[in-house]
Amino acid sequence: MSEKVITGINSPIGRLHRAQTQKKVLTVDDPTATEEDEQVRLMQFEAARQQQVSEKQRATPVAVKSMEILTGIGRLGTKIEVDGTTFSLRSLKAKEMRAVMKAVSNAEEGDRIFEMRSQILARAIYEIDGQPVDMVLQTDDVDEISEMIQEMDELTLTNLYTKYTDMLSEHSKNLGKNLGETSEEVTENLKK
Repeated sequence: MSEKVITGINSPIGRLHRAQTQKKVLTVDDPTATEEDEQVRLMQFEAARQQQVSEKQRATPVAVKSMEILTGIGRLGTKIEVDGTTFSLRSLKAKEMRAVMKAVSNAEEGDRIFEMRSQILARAIYEIDGQPVDMVLQTDDVDEISEMIQEMDELTLTNLYTKYTDMLSEHSKNLGKNLGETSEEVTENLKK
C-alpha cells in the first residue's frame, strides 16, 4: 500500500515538482504462533546478532586508547600519594583548558602562573582518597575548588602539578612512538 505525495520547490531560479511514494507498514499478528515460537525466534535473532558482533575485527588497544584521547572520549589518568592522601588526576578536555586560560587572563600579571596551576589542578583532581572531589570539598564550583587549592602547602601543589605535567609529557612521547613517525604510519596504525 502506498500513496503518491507531490512535493515541489518553487524559487526564482526554477521549479521542481516530484511525486514521491510513501510506504505504509502494516503489522499482522500470526494467530497460529505460540509463545514458544516467539521465544525460539528471539533466541535465534540474539544468537545471530552475537555472532555478527564477535566476527567484527577489534581495534588494537593502542589504537583504541589513541582514538579515545584524540576524540576526547577517554582521558589520561594518574594517582599521586602525598602525606598519606591519594590524589587522582586526569587530563583536561579542550573546553576545560579554554576555561583555565580565560580565568588566567583575568588574573593579575604576577599571579598568572599560580592561577594557572590552581585552575588546572581544580579541574584535573577528580578524586581524593577514592572519593569524588566535590564530595570531599563539599562543592563542585571550580572557582571555590581553585581557592581551596591555593590554600594548600606549596610543596604539595608543586608535586601535584609536576605529576600532572609529567603524565602529559610521557603520553605525548609515547603517542608519537606507538602511532608512527609519519602521517601515513599514524593513519595506517589508527586503521588497525
